[in-house]
Amino acid sequence: MVTCAKCGVENPDEANTCRMCGNTLGTGMRHCVSCGRSIDWNVNVCPYCGHDFRIVLQDVAKMTMSTGIKVLLYIVSILIPIAGIIIGVVFLLRDDPEEKRVGKICIILGIVMTLLTVGLSLLFVMVLGFGTPGDNMTPTTTLSDIAITDGYRFNFVSINSNVAWSDVSIVVTDAQNSVS
Repeated sequence: MVTCAKCGVENPDEANTCRMCGNTLGTGMRHCVSCGRSIDWNVNVCPYCGHDFRIVLQDVAKMTMSTGIKVLLYIVSILIPIAGIIIGVVFLLRDDPEEKRVGKICIILGIVMTLLTVGLSLLFVMVLGFGTPGDNMTPTTTLSDIAITDGYRFNFVSINSNVAWSDVSIVVTDAQNSVS
């Protein structure tokens, strides 16, 4: 009698499949994973290629992150700080210590670049001020001088600001001295 390995039911010796579950009844032979030849089920070492079945297969080695990918993530963190912070958080939540380190660096770069951007923006605003160019600048006008027999005549072109005429002062200068 042959016992089914799947369900444990005894079957006649000439049976190829189990009468209860339909499982194929083995002949006590298996195939070597290295060379593919049929070998006895109880053999620990393949007699043809020498493969040892007692050695437990180890997990496949994990792929490490390439240097190019790391550099690309760092560049993205510098150019787009918010994306760098998001990438950093995603990598920081992973189990691999190398990916955690890359995540920390991306977060640090993202925060530093955000602070640098805000700082430079504030400096720009403090130096140049807010608003349109005409709001905080002294209004100027273009004068055209036409020589006439008794002196010079000045024609004012429009002033580009909403200024009352009482706030306008005119300074006339020549090469040597100034007259108001």
